[in-house]
Amino acid sequence: MKKVWITFVTLISISFLLLLYQWTFVQNHDSNEKKDTAEVTVTIKEEGVGVLSLYKSIDPGTYKLKFPEGSSQLNCTLESGSDCRIIDENHTPTVHLENEETLAISYQREPLQGDRLVDWMMDLEKNDQTVDFSYTIAIQDYIHLDRTWAGLSEKTSDIRQEYVRFHQFSAVNQASFPLLLVEKNRDFWMGTKGVVTFPEEKPLSDAFKKNYNQLTVDYPPKIVEVDKKEAVSNKYYLAFKDRSVPNMDRVMFEQFISLYTDKNEKWLVDALSTIIFISDDQGEVSGPMERLPFQFNDEQREELKQELLKVKDTDSMVTAADQALSEIEGMDVEFFKQVQENEGKTPLYFTYPKTLMIDGEEVDWKAVNWKKNVYYPFQALTNSLEYPVTEFNKGNSYRVRLPNNEYRFYIDQSIFIKNEQEFGVASDLLVKVDNQIFMKEQYVKDLLGVDIVEKQNTILMQKK
Repeated sequence: MKKVWITFVTLISISFLLLLYQWTFVQNHDSNEKKDTAEVTVTIKEEGVGVLSLYKSIDPGTYKLKFPEGSSQLNCTLESGSDCRIIDENHTPTVHLENEETLAISYQREPLQGDRLVDWMMDLEKNDQTVDFSYTIAIQDYIHLDRTWAGLSEKTSDIRQEYVRFHQFSAVNQASFPLLLVEKNRDFWMGTKGVVTFPEEKPLSDAFKKNYNQLTVDYPPKIVEVDKKEAVSNKYYLAFKDRSVPNMDRVMFEQFISLYTDKNEKWLVDALSTIIFISDDQGEVSGPMERLPFQFNDEQREELKQELLKVKDTDSMVTAADQALSEIEGMDVEFFKQVQENEGKTPLYFTYPKTLMIDGEEVDWKAVNWKKNVYYPFQALTNSLEYPVTEFNKGNSYRVRLPNNEYRFYIDQSIFIKNEQEFGVASDLLVKVDNQIFMKEQYVKDLLGVDIVEKQNTILMQKK
Protein backbone atom coordinates (compact mmCIF):
# COMPACT_ATOMS: atom_id res chain seq x y z
CA MET A 1 0.00 0.00 0.00
CA LYS A 2 2.97 2.33 0.49
CA LYS A 3 3.39 2.34 -3.29
CA VAL A 4 -0.02 3.97 -3.64
CA TRP A 5 1.12 6.82 -1.37
CA ILE A 6 4.41 7.28 -3.24
CA THR A 7 2.69 7.15 -6.61
CA PHE A 8 0.19 9.85 -5.56
CA VAL A 9 2.78 12.30 -4.31
CA THR A 10 4.98 11.62 -7.33
CA LEU A 11 2.14 12.46 -9.69
CA ILE A 12 1.66 15.74 -7.83
CA SER A 13 5.30 16.74 -8.07
CA ILE A 14 7.83 14.47 -9.72
CA SER A 15 10.59 17.03 -9.98
CA PHE A 16 10.20 18.03 -6.37
CA LEU A 17 10.57 14.47 -5.09
CA LEU A 18 13.68 13.86 -7.17
CA LEU A 19 15.42 16.81 -5.52
CA LEU A 20 13.66 16.62 -2.16
CA TYR A 21 16.55 15.36 -0.11
CA GLN A 22 19.07 17.70 -1.73
CA TRP A 23 17.63 20.65 0.14
CA THR A 24 16.01 18.86 3.12
CA PHE A 25 12.43 19.96 2.86
CA VAL A 26 11.21 16.70 4.35
CA GLN A 27 13.31 15.25 7.14
CA ASN A 28 12.56 12.14 9.19
CA HIS A 29 9.30 11.40 7.39
CA ASP A 30 8.09 8.51 9.57
CA SER A 31 5.40 7.58 12.05
CA ASN A 32 7.08 9.57 14.83
CA GLU A 33 6.51 12.95 13.11
CA LYS A 34 5.31 15.70 15.44
CA LYS A 35 1.55 16.14 15.31
CA ASP A 36 -0.18 19.38 14.26
CA THR A 37 2.44 20.08 11.62
CA ALA A 38 2.00 20.38 7.89
CA GLU A 39 4.23 20.65 4.84
CA VAL A 40 2.78 22.72 2.01
CA THR A 41 4.25 22.75 -1.47
CA VAL A 42 3.21 25.25 -4.13
CA THR A 43 4.01 24.34 -7.74
CA ILE A 44 3.90 27.19 -10.25
CA LYS A 45 3.58 26.34 -13.91
CA GLU A 46 2.16 28.01 -16.99
CA GLU A 47 -1.01 25.92 -16.80
CA GLY A 48 -1.75 26.84 -13.19
CA VAL A 49 -0.73 26.78 -9.54
CA GLY A 50 -0.84 23.43 -7.76
CA VAL A 51 -0.94 23.05 -3.98
CA LEU A 52 -0.06 19.92 -2.01
CA SER A 53 -0.74 20.00 1.75
CA LEU A 54 0.73 17.18 3.81
CA TYR A 55 -0.82 16.99 7.30
CA LYS A 56 1.19 14.90 9.74
CA SER A 57 -0.41 12.37 12.06
CA ILE A 58 -3.80 14.00 12.49
CA ASP A 59 -6.43 12.52 14.79
CA PRO A 60 -9.35 10.39 13.64
CA GLY A 61 -12.60 12.19 12.91
CA THR A 62 -14.52 14.12 10.30
CA TYR A 63 -12.81 17.13 8.74
CA LYS A 64 -14.31 19.83 6.57
CA LEU A 65 -11.97 20.96 3.82
CA LYS A 66 -12.10 24.73 3.36
CA PHE A 67 -10.59 25.28 -0.06
CA PRO A 68 -9.88 28.76 -1.40
CA GLU A 69 -12.40 30.03 -3.91
CA GLY A 70 -11.80 28.81 -7.44
CA SER A 71 -9.98 25.59 -6.47
CA SER A 72 -10.35 22.56 -8.72
CA GLN A 73 -9.05 18.98 -9.11
CA LEU A 74 -9.50 18.19 -5.40
CA ASN A 75 -7.76 14.98 -4.31
CA CYS A 76 -6.75 13.26 -1.11
CA THR A 77 -4.73 10.20 -0.09
CA LEU A 78 -3.55 8.59 3.13
CA GLU A 79 -0.02 7.44 3.82
CA SER A 80 -1.39 4.20 5.28
CA GLY A 81 -2.82 3.34 1.88
CA SER A 82 -6.38 3.30 3.19
CA ASP A 83 -9.12 4.58 0.94
CA CYS A 84 -9.48 8.38 1.02
CA ARG A 85 -12.42 10.12 -0.54
CA ILE A 86 -13.52 13.73 -0.53
CA ILE A 87 -17.29 13.64 -0.17
CA ASP A 88 -19.86 16.42 -0.30
CA GLU A 89 -21.69 16.98 2.99
CA ASN A 90 -24.10 19.92 2.98
CA HIS A 91 -22.21 21.39 0.02
CA THR A 92 -18.91 21.21 1.91
CA PRO A 93 -15.99 18.96 0.86
CA THR A 94 -15.40 16.55 3.75
CA VAL A 95 -13.06 13.69 4.58
CA HIS A 96 -13.48 10.98 7.25
CA LEU A 97 -10.48 9.43 9.02
CA GLU A 98 -10.93 6.17 10.88
CA ASN A 99 -7.48 6.25 12.48
CA GLU A 100 -4.65 8.66 13.14
CA GLU A 101 -3.23 9.36 9.71
CA THR A 102 -0.87 11.46 7.64
CA LEU A 103 -3.17 13.06 5.11
CA ALA A 104 -2.26 14.60 1.74
CA ILE A 105 -4.64 17.02 0.05
CA SER A 106 -4.00 18.50 -3.38
CA TYR A 107 -5.87 21.06 -5.44
CA GLN A 108 -5.31 23.25 -8.46
CA ARG A 109 -5.53 27.04 -8.82
CA GLU A 110 -5.73 29.24 -11.89
CA PRO A 111 -2.47 30.49 -13.45
CA LEU A 112 -0.63 33.16 -11.48
CA GLN A 113 -1.87 36.66 -12.25
CA GLY A 114 0.60 39.41 -11.36
CA ASP A 115 3.27 39.19 -8.69
CA ARG A 116 1.20 38.23 -5.64
CA LEU A 117 -0.21 34.93 -4.48
CA VAL A 118 -2.81 35.44 -1.74
CA ASP A 119 -5.72 33.49 -0.28
CA TRP A 120 -4.35 30.27 -1.71
CA MET A 121 -4.16 28.13 1.44
CA MET A 122 -6.82 25.69 2.59
CA ASP A 123 -8.00 25.01 6.15
CA LEU A 124 -9.16 21.91 7.96
CA GLU A 125 -12.14 22.21 10.31
CA LYS A 126 -13.15 19.72 12.96
CA ASN A 127 -16.29 20.22 15.04
CA ASP A 128 -16.70 23.60 13.33
CA GLN A 129 -13.34 24.77 14.67
CA THR A 130 -10.31 25.47 12.47
CA VAL A 131 -7.50 23.04 13.25
CA ASP A 132 -4.26 24.90 13.92
CA PHE A 133 -1.07 23.66 12.28
CA SER A 134 2.52 24.78 12.10
CA TYR A 135 3.19 25.08 8.37
CA THR A 136 6.41 24.75 6.43
CA ILE A 137 5.99 26.40 3.03
CA ALA A 138 7.91 25.43 -0.11
CA ILE A 139 7.67 26.70 -3.68
CA GLN A 140 8.81 25.08 -6.88
CA ASP A 141 8.59 27.65 -9.65
CA TYR A 142 8.98 26.53 -13.26
CA ILE A 143 8.37 29.99 -14.73
CA HIS A 144 10.27 32.73 -12.83
CA LEU A 145 13.75 31.26 -12.63
CA ASP A 146 15.44 34.67 -12.42
CA ARG A 147 13.27 36.05 -9.61
CA THR A 148 12.85 35.18 -5.97
CA TRP A 149 9.81 34.83 -3.74
CA ALA A 150 9.27 36.54 -0.36
CA GLY A 151 6.80 35.55 2.33
CA LEU A 152 5.96 36.09 5.99
CA SER A 153 8.80 34.02 7.43
CA GLU A 154 12.53 33.61 6.92
CA LYS A 155 13.58 31.90 3.72
CA THR A 156 15.69 28.85 4.52
CA SER A 157 16.46 27.74 0.96
CA ASP A 158 16.61 29.29 -2.52
CA ILE A 159 18.03 26.88 -5.10
CA ARG A 160 17.96 27.38 -8.85
CA GLN A 161 18.12 24.39 -11.16
CA GLU A 162 18.05 24.30 -14.95
CA TYR A 163 14.25 24.21 -15.29
CA VAL A 164 12.97 24.98 -11.81
CA ARG A 165 13.73 27.19 -8.84
CA PHE A 166 13.08 25.96 -5.29
CA HIS A 167 12.22 28.16 -2.32
CA GLN A 168 11.58 27.10 1.26
CA PHE A 169 10.32 29.15 4.23
CA SER A 170 10.57 28.48 7.94
CA ALA A 171 7.54 27.25 9.85
CA VAL A 172 4.67 29.62 10.57
CA ASN A 173 1.47 29.32 12.58
CA GLN A 174 -0.81 31.87 10.92
CA ALA A 175 -3.68 30.60 8.82
CA SER A 176 -2.59 32.49 5.71
CA PHE A 177 0.74 32.94 3.98
CA PRO A 178 0.72 35.56 1.21
CA LEU A 179 3.62 35.37 -1.22
CA LEU A 180 5.28 38.05 -3.33
CA LEU A 181 7.34 37.52 -6.46
CA VAL A 182 10.02 40.15 -5.90
CA GLU A 183 10.76 42.46 -8.80
CA LYS A 184 14.16 42.47 -10.43
CA ASN A 185 16.52 45.05 -8.94
CA ARG A 186 14.68 44.90 -5.61
CA ASP A 187 15.82 43.23 -2.40
CA PHE A 188 13.91 42.30 0.73
CA TRP A 189 14.44 42.40 4.48
CA MET A 190 12.70 40.12 6.98
CA GLY A 191 11.46 42.13 9.93
CA THR A 192 10.17 40.81 13.23
CA LYS A 193 6.70 40.52 11.69
CA GLY A 194 6.55 40.48 7.92
CA VAL A 195 8.82 41.37 5.05
CA VAL A 196 9.77 44.69 3.41
CA THR A 197 11.06 45.00 -0.16
CA PHE A 198 13.11 47.96 -1.38
CA PRO A 199 15.28 49.03 -4.35
CA GLU A 200 18.68 47.36 -4.28
CA GLU A 201 20.46 50.69 -4.72
CA LYS A 202 18.69 52.16 -1.62
CA PRO A 203 19.10 49.75 1.33
CA LEU A 204 16.92 50.19 4.39
CA SER A 205 18.55 52.17 7.20
CA ASP A 206 18.99 50.74 10.68
CA ALA A 207 16.70 53.49 12.01
CA PHE A 208 13.92 52.44 9.62
CA LYS A 209 14.29 48.77 10.61
CA LYS A 210 14.11 49.65 14.29
CA ASN A 211 11.05 51.87 13.89
CA TYR A 212 9.33 49.37 11.60
CA ASN A 213 9.84 46.50 14.04
CA GLN A 214 8.44 48.64 16.86
CA LEU A 215 5.44 49.54 14.72
CA THR A 216 4.55 46.02 13.60
CA VAL A 217 4.33 44.69 17.15
CA ASP A 218 0.75 46.01 17.09
CA TYR A 219 -0.31 44.54 13.76
CA PRO A 220 -0.62 41.21 11.92
CA PRO A 221 2.32 40.27 9.64
CA LYS A 222 2.22 41.78 6.16
CA ILE A 223 4.19 42.07 2.96
CA VAL A 224 5.27 45.70 2.57
CA GLU A 225 6.97 47.41 -0.37
CA VAL A 226 8.50 50.88 -0.14
CA ASP A 227 9.51 53.40 -2.81
CA LYS A 228 6.78 52.25 -5.20
CA LYS A 229 5.15 54.43 -7.85
CA GLU A 230 1.65 53.70 -6.57
CA ALA A 231 0.31 53.18 -3.06
CA VAL A 232 -1.66 49.95 -2.59
CA SER A 233 -3.56 48.69 0.45
CA ASN A 234 -4.76 45.10 0.43
CA LYS A 235 -5.43 42.59 3.19
CA TYR A 236 -1.91 41.18 3.35
CA TYR A 237 -0.03 43.54 1.05
CA LEU A 238 0.88 47.22 1.34
CA ALA A 239 2.83 49.40 -1.07
CA PHE A 240 4.03 52.89 -0.16
CA LYS A 241 5.54 55.67 -2.24
CA ASP A 242 8.00 56.52 0.54
CA ARG A 243 9.34 55.11 3.82
CA SER A 244 7.24 57.08 6.30
CA VAL A 245 6.66 54.81 9.29
CA PRO A 246 3.92 57.09 10.75
CA ASN A 247 2.04 56.80 7.46
CA MET A 248 2.45 53.02 7.58
CA ASP A 249 1.06 53.08 11.11
CA ARG A 250 -2.06 54.90 9.98
CA VAL A 251 -2.67 52.63 6.98
CA MET A 252 -2.16 49.46 9.04
CA PHE A 253 -4.51 50.79 11.73
CA GLU A 254 -7.20 51.56 9.16
CA GLN A 255 -6.77 48.07 7.69
CA PHE A 256 -7.17 46.50 11.13
CA ILE A 257 -10.33 48.45 11.95
CA SER A 258 -11.73 47.60 8.51
CA LEU A 259 -11.60 43.90 9.42
CA TYR A 260 -14.45 44.50 11.87
CA THR A 261 -16.57 47.00 9.95
CA ASP A 262 -19.08 46.72 7.14
CA LYS A 263 -18.71 48.50 3.83
CA ASN A 264 -21.20 51.15 4.97
CA GLU A 265 -19.09 51.89 8.06
CA LYS A 266 -16.14 53.47 6.31
CA TRP A 267 -17.04 56.64 8.17
CA LEU A 268 -16.05 54.86 11.40
CA VAL A 269 -12.65 53.87 10.02
CA ASP A 270 -12.04 57.45 8.91
CA ALA A 271 -13.25 58.87 12.23
CA LEU A 272 -11.06 56.67 14.40
CA SER A 273 -8.05 57.25 12.16
CA THR A 274 -8.61 61.01 12.33
CA ILE A 275 -8.97 61.06 16.12
CA ILE A 276 -5.82 59.00 16.68
CA PHE A 277 -3.52 60.34 13.98
CA ILE A 278 -4.62 63.95 13.47
CA SER A 279 -2.05 66.64 14.22
CA ASP A 280 -2.81 69.14 16.97
CA ASP A 281 -2.62 72.03 14.51
CA GLN A 282 -5.27 70.61 12.17
CA GLY A 283 -8.17 71.92 14.24
CA GLU A 284 -11.54 70.19 14.05
CA VAL A 285 -12.57 67.53 11.60
CA SER A 286 -15.22 68.03 8.94
CA GLY A 287 -18.09 65.78 8.02
CA PRO A 288 -20.33 63.90 10.47
CA MET A 289 -18.12 64.88 13.43
CA GLU A 290 -17.47 68.48 12.53
CA ARG A 291 -18.05 69.58 16.13
CA LEU A 292 -15.79 66.94 17.61
CA PRO A 293 -13.38 68.78 19.92
CA PHE A 294 -9.83 67.55 19.99
CA GLN A 295 -9.69 66.99 23.69
CA PHE A 296 -7.31 64.03 23.55
CA ASN A 297 -3.61 64.46 24.17
CA ASP A 298 -0.99 62.22 22.56
CA GLU A 299 -1.00 59.81 25.49
CA GLN A 300 -4.78 59.39 25.34
CA ARG A 301 -4.72 58.89 21.58
CA GLU A 302 -2.15 56.13 21.94
CA GLU A 303 -4.22 54.59 24.74
CA LEU A 304 -7.33 54.68 22.54
CA LYS A 305 -5.39 53.09 19.70
CA GLN A 306 -4.14 50.27 21.93
CA GLU A 307 -7.65 49.63 23.27
CA LEU A 308 -8.97 49.28 19.72
CA LEU A 309 -6.12 47.01 18.66
CA LYS A 310 -7.10 44.61 21.46
CA VAL A 311 -10.31 43.82 19.60
CA LYS A 312 -10.23 40.17 18.53
CA ASP A 313 -13.84 39.56 17.62
CA THR A 314 -16.85 41.85 17.87
CA ASP A 315 -20.34 42.04 16.47
CA SER A 316 -20.09 45.83 16.36
CA MET A 317 -16.96 47.95 16.02
CA VAL A 318 -19.22 50.94 16.76
CA THR A 319 -19.88 49.53 20.23
CA ALA A 320 -16.22 48.55 20.66
CA ALA A 321 -15.12 52.08 19.78
CA ASP A 322 -17.50 53.61 22.33
CA GLN A 323 -16.26 51.15 24.94
CA ALA A 324 -12.67 52.12 24.17
CA LEU A 325 -13.51 55.81 24.60
CA SER A 326 -15.27 55.02 27.87
CA GLU A 327 -12.25 53.07 29.07
CA ILE A 328 -9.74 55.89 28.59
CA GLU A 329 -12.04 58.61 29.98
CA GLY A 330 -13.57 56.62 32.83
CA MET A 331 -17.05 57.82 31.77
CA ASP A 332 -19.88 56.39 29.71
CA VAL A 333 -20.25 57.42 26.08
CA GLU A 334 -22.30 56.44 23.02
CA PHE A 335 -20.72 58.87 20.61
CA PHE A 336 -20.17 56.55 17.65
CA LYS A 337 -23.57 54.94 18.14
CA GLN A 338 -25.19 58.38 17.91
CA VAL A 339 -23.18 59.25 14.80
CA GLN A 340 -24.39 56.02 13.21
CA GLU A 341 -28.03 56.65 14.14
CA ASN A 342 -28.11 60.38 13.41
CA GLU A 343 -26.18 60.24 10.14
CA GLY A 344 -25.09 63.78 10.81
CA LYS A 345 -23.07 66.08 13.04
CA THR A 346 -22.77 64.67 16.52
CA PRO A 347 -21.00 66.22 19.52
CA LEU A 348 -18.72 64.17 21.70
CA TYR A 349 -19.72 64.17 25.35
CA PHE A 350 -19.35 61.71 28.19
CA THR A 351 -21.83 60.73 30.90
CA TYR A 352 -20.57 60.48 34.46
CA PRO A 353 -21.44 57.06 35.88
CA LYS A 354 -21.55 58.47 39.41
CA THR A 355 -24.85 58.62 41.27
CA LEU A 356 -26.16 62.17 41.60
CA MET A 357 -27.90 63.29 44.80
CA ILE A 358 -29.66 66.61 45.49
CA ASP A 359 -30.40 67.55 49.10
CA GLY A 360 -29.87 63.92 50.09
CA GLU A 361 -32.20 62.45 47.45
CA GLU A 362 -30.96 60.36 44.53
CA VAL A 363 -32.06 61.57 41.09
CA ASP A 364 -32.46 59.53 37.91
CA TRP A 365 -30.30 61.71 35.64
CA LYS A 366 -26.56 62.17 35.20
CA ALA A 367 -23.98 64.88 34.77
CA VAL A 368 -22.05 65.03 31.50
CA ASN A 369 -18.58 66.09 30.44
CA TRP A 370 -18.45 68.25 27.30
CA LYS A 371 -15.29 70.00 26.11
CA LYS A 372 -13.55 69.15 29.37
CA ASN A 373 -16.23 70.84 31.49
CA VAL A 374 -18.97 69.41 33.70
CA TYR A 375 -22.56 70.15 32.70
CA TYR A 376 -25.96 69.27 34.16
CA PRO A 377 -29.22 68.78 32.24
CA PHE A 378 -30.94 72.13 32.73
CA GLN A 379 -34.59 71.09 32.89
CA ALA A 380 -33.97 68.08 35.12
CA LEU A 381 -31.73 70.15 37.40
CA THR A 382 -34.17 73.04 37.87
CA ASN A 383 -37.05 70.61 38.40
CA SER A 384 -35.10 68.80 41.11
CA LEU A 385 -34.21 72.14 42.74
CA GLU A 386 -37.87 73.17 42.47
CA TYR A 387 -37.00 76.40 40.67
CA PRO A 388 -39.77 77.57 38.28
CA VAL A 389 -38.64 77.92 34.65
CA THR A 390 -40.34 79.80 31.83
CA GLU A 391 -39.33 79.23 28.20
CA PHE A 392 -39.10 82.09 25.68
CA ASN A 393 -38.30 82.53 21.99
CA LYS A 394 -39.05 78.93 21.03
CA GLY A 395 -36.60 77.55 23.56
CA ASN A 396 -33.74 79.96 22.90
CA SER A 397 -33.99 81.64 26.31
CA TYR A 398 -35.23 80.71 29.78
CA ARG A 399 -36.23 82.58 32.92
CA VAL A 400 -35.38 80.90 36.22
CA ARG A 401 -36.88 82.09 39.52
CA LEU A 402 -34.93 81.51 42.71
CA PRO A 403 -36.16 82.50 46.19
CA ASN A 404 -34.28 85.80 46.09
CA ASN A 405 -33.29 86.33 42.44
CA GLU A 406 -34.49 85.89 38.90
CA TYR A 407 -32.30 85.10 35.89
CA ARG A 408 -32.77 85.07 32.16
CA PHE A 409 -30.38 82.70 30.38
CA TYR A 410 -29.73 82.38 26.65
CA ILE A 411 -28.62 79.28 24.78
CA ASP A 412 -25.15 79.52 23.25
CA GLN A 413 -24.76 83.16 24.30
CA SER A 414 -22.25 84.60 26.75
CA ILE A 415 -24.60 86.99 28.56
CA PHE A 416 -27.37 86.64 31.15
CA ILE A 417 -29.76 89.09 32.86
CA LYS A 418 -30.29 89.26 36.59
CA ASN A 419 -33.59 90.58 37.97
CA GLU A 420 -34.38 92.11 34.54
CA GLN A 421 -31.85 94.87 35.27
CA GLU A 422 -28.26 93.68 35.56
CA PHE A 423 -26.26 92.10 32.74
CA GLY A 424 -23.62 89.46 33.37
CA VAL A 425 -21.09 87.58 31.25
CA ALA A 426 -20.87 83.79 31.37
CA SER A 427 -19.15 81.70 28.72
CA ASP A 428 -21.13 78.61 27.63
CA LEU A 429 -23.63 79.04 30.45
CA LEU A 430 -26.37 77.16 28.59
CA VAL A 431 -25.46 74.92 25.69
CA LYS A 432 -27.49 72.67 23.47
CA VAL A 433 -25.80 69.30 23.05
CA ASP A 434 -27.46 66.42 21.24
CA ASN A 435 -30.80 68.25 21.38
CA GLN A 436 -30.58 68.65 25.15
CA ILE A 437 -30.01 71.84 27.17
CA PHE A 438 -27.14 71.70 29.66
CA MET A 439 -25.86 74.19 32.24
CA LYS A 440 -22.18 74.52 33.09
CA GLU A 441 -21.27 73.44 36.62
CA GLN A 442 -19.53 76.73 37.43
CA TYR A 443 -22.80 78.67 36.97
CA VAL A 444 -24.87 76.05 38.77
CA LYS A 445 -22.73 76.95 41.76
CA ASP A 446 -22.46 80.70 41.24
CA LEU A 447 -25.91 81.59 39.93
CA LEU A 448 -28.24 78.84 41.12
CA GLY A 449 -26.62 78.76 44.56
CA VAL A 450 -25.76 75.06 44.75
CA ASP A 451 -22.85 73.50 46.63
CA ILE A 452 -21.34 70.56 44.72
CA VAL A 453 -19.05 67.95 46.24
CA GLU A 454 -17.72 65.05 44.16
CA LYS A 455 -16.95 61.82 46.00
CA GLN A 456 -15.69 58.46 44.77
CA ASN A 457 -19.07 57.11 43.60
CA THR A 458 -21.43 60.06 44.04
CA ILE A 459 -21.87 63.74 43.24
CA LEU A 460 -23.56 65.56 46.14
CA MET A 461 -25.54 68.74 45.39
CA GLN A 462 -26.99 70.93 48.14
CA LYS A 463 -28.90 74.18 47.90
CA LYS A 464 -27.15 76.90 49.90
